[in-house]
Amino acid sequence: MPTREGRLPAIVTWVAGVVALAVTILLPAGYFSLGYEHLAATIQTKVDIKSELISQMIAAHPRTWKFQDYRLEELLLRHPAQPEDEFIVIFDRENNTVMRTGRPVASPALTRIADLFDSGVKVGRLEIRRSVRALALETALVALLGAALGGAVFIVLRAFPLRALREVTEALFREKERAQVTLHSIGDAVITTDTEERIEYMNPVAEGLTGWKLAEVRGRALSEVFKLVNEVTNQPLESPVRKVIAERRIVPLENHTALVRRDGELVSIEDSAAPIPDA
Repeated sequence: MPTREGRLPAIVTWVAGVVALAVTILLPAGYFSLGYEHLAATIQTKVDIKSELISQMIAAHPRTWKFQDYRLEELLLRHPAQPEDEFIVIFDRENNTVMRTGRPVASPALTRIADLFDSGVKVGRLEIRRSVRALALETALVALLGAALGGAVFIVLRAFPLRALREVTEALFREKERAQVTLHSIGDAVITTDTEERIEYMNPVAEGLTGWKLAEVRGRALSEVFKLVNEVTNQPLESPVRKVIAERRIVPLENHTALVRRDGELVSIEDSAAPIPDA
């Protein structure tokens, strides 16, 4: 079963990958979205302005407006000027082409349409079509930049946390090693348990005192290994762990306390039990 320390590098890598992927996708997507909205707004404003001007001209020349090529061309080419990738067409009521400027634009393109009126009656329409290939090309370049930036983000977000994690893990390992050396070296017997009184650790002195090996008792109930009795009355004594957990303080063992070793021999002992707070 993987440990928490073993899962952390995988979690860090996963988070770094998600952030890098978001940067890689969102940067070009955001650029294209903003560019598309700007282009659409520009064309919509242009078609609204020019359709209003043409409608005014139609109102002034209701019968001959379709034949005033010079005047229509002037209105179409008036500011805002027509870019090379834009195609403008004026249609009459019967959908016949009256005037067009520029060259037909291939897909993908953005089209906006506005009706032309004479005294409130629709007499034609204006259509402006502009290519989005330039925006698509710019977005592709931004996508390459986003991929490079995403890769850099992945490296940074993965490398620095993992380096810090390795340093913390190594420090914890050294601390654990020092604690184990200390517990192995002292002359007192030491047994540690969890809050359910299951044995987690015994030092060599405790192994010699109880007659049990750590490998045999790890995870077993303390009462199976650390059996206490009153050496005068031979009556069993309560486990100090329960009292320690309840009172959350160091609890000394009762007088005349004896340990029943694995082989049944009674050994007089003097010691105490202490809580280990926090996690």
